[in-house]
Amino acid sequence: MTAGDTIASAIIGLESYLTVHGYLITTNDQMVGIKMVDNTSGELVSLAKIIVLRDLPMASANVIPFVGSRISLIDILASFGSQQRCIHDHLAGTQVVRA
Repeated sequence: MTAGDTIASAIIGLESYLTVHGYLITTNDQMVGIKMVDNTSGELVSLAKIIVLRDLPMASANVIPFVGSRISLIDILASFGSQQRCIHDHLAGTQVVRA
């Protein structure tokens, strides 16, 4: 796989992600069956906040060799705590609720 193939794959993946999430967020059902709301106000969270504060930090951490997989595991395990919020929810100040 060449560098051009890798870049093309990344662009296609990003476009797909933005298309699906953008559609679901604008129709007030951010993912099928759930919504992401602000932890303090309870209002729906914007796509920009989801990407910049919630998804991008975790995606950036995941590319670090050895550390990324452990961060992902810790992120998932945090959801079993009393607040049932993952690390990325705490970073963005969001909470997932049933739609």
